[in-house]
Amino acid sequence: MAAFDRNRSFIGVEIANLATENPTIISRLLQKCVDLYQQGYIHPVKPAKVFTCSKTEDAFRYLYQGTHIGKVAVDMTEKDDAALKVSQVPLPPSFRELGTYVLAGGLGGLGATIARWMASHGAKSLLFISRSAGRSNDDQALLSELRYAGCEVNAIPCDIADETSMQAVISRHASSKRIAGVLNLAMVLADGAVSDLALSQWQTATSPKIRGTWNLHHTLPRDIDFFVLFGSTSGVHRYPGQANYAAANTFLDAFSQYRRGLGLPCSVIHLGGVEDVGYVSRTRDVEDAMTRSGSKLVSKADMLRGLQLAIAESRPVATSANTGAHWSASNGQLVLGLDCRTSINDPGNRVVWKHDPRMNLYPDIAENEVASRKEAGSSGLAEFLSSLQSRPEEIETPASTTYLAQEIARRIFGFLMREVDEGGVDITLSPSALGVDSLMTIEIRNWWKHTLGVEISVLQLTSAQSFDQLGQLAGRQLKDRMTALSKK
Repeated sequence: MAAFDRNRSFIGVEIANLATENPTIISRLLQKCVDLYQQGYIHPVKPAKVFTCSKTEDAFRYLYQGTHIGKVAVDMTEKDDAALKVSQVPLPPSFRELGTYVLAGGLGGLGATIARWMASHGAKSLLFISRSAGRSNDDQALLSELRYAGCEVNAIPCDIADETSMQAVISRHASSKRIAGVLNLAMVLADGAVSDLALSQWQTATSPKIRGTWNLHHTLPRDIDFFVLFGSTSGVHRYPGQANYAAANTFLDAFSQYRRGLGLPCSVIHLGGVEDVGYVSRTRDVEDAMTRSGSKLVSKADMLRGLQLAIAESRPVATSANTGAHWSASNGQLVLGLDCRTSINDPGNRVVWKHDPRMNLYPDIAENEVASRKEAGSSGLAEFLSSLQSRPEEIETPASTTYLAQEIARRIFGFLMREVDEGGVDITLSPSALGVDSLMTIEIRNWWKHTLGVEISVLQLTSAQSFDQLGQLAGRQLKDRMTALSKK
């Protein structure tokens, strides 16, 4: 009740109701306002702060300070359209319950992850085709898991490069249920110097992607929803000893344009190494070599987001309203995984594509993040996190969690554009007490992921009673992450 001290009164005046009940008073008051304006006694309320539309984020941060007087406006007449970054968000994945989806070569780690994802988004019938489909214990465990989730699954041993066998398999299953989409995940490596490659080595690496893709094209119905081909970034740049595999992947790009030119759905997703599942994650020497070179591996979540976009982009768009003969063939190729753990200009960065002229426009995110950390005064946090790699037992000590709490608080103060007192941050404060709202939690979660390398939920952020609690949470998450990495 402090607001009512010294006999203060708060009175609400409903102008709209007053105009209805007593228009004479409103007329007199309006005339008086016009007179005062003409005499120069009153002026329009002007915005105290104007931001360009490309600085909308800064406008919200300015509001978070709670110190502004007057209006805060965003000027939408900015001429530089390039400054406005607008991206199309694909619709959430949704698969037909009455359709069958074909996964060629889809029982490995990558395929298993995709199959679970498809089942969780409505797919009720999956057909796995590979040379040894269903024969291993891991295959049977996955099939049982999918059946338990309510999905009808079939695993057919078949070489997709054999057209006769493929025709028999597809005919048998297409007669009972409509085939709605296909993913070609088949891959075989047969590395070697191109001068030493035998014809059999060349065909081993190229057949699953070249012959297999042609066979899928010829045997599957034309009215499917999507036709997604999984390739590799080795076909986008190069990789020593993989001329045959690179050729197979460049074929996928040409085939995608050919099929889209026919007005049929097709898209290609070229993947770099995936850190959680698939060939790279289970081949330790390959994963270590990529990590040492500076390559940033693709997360499982990003891989699935890329697949979602590939499915959404699979169907071509007609460019002619008069005939169906002209089709867009420009949006069928996606590349995921051309990224670095360190700045591309770092002498220690040895990614094979760094000198490719096409990469002159590469957005050096790692370098920008380093600059941002230095600007925000958090380079000490990066050094602290790096030092914990060699002494993980210290992650959850009181000293470490207190330091983490202080750095988290400093960053949140920065987001709120508030100055930190000379005495430091009071880690007993609650983030919500500072005015952290739902919009701000998005920025904090992104920073948490990029800086600490772990995820934090909105609930964990909003329910924290103090920065000290957040520091302890960060310590536990970092310890769990390092423990998981050490078991690989």
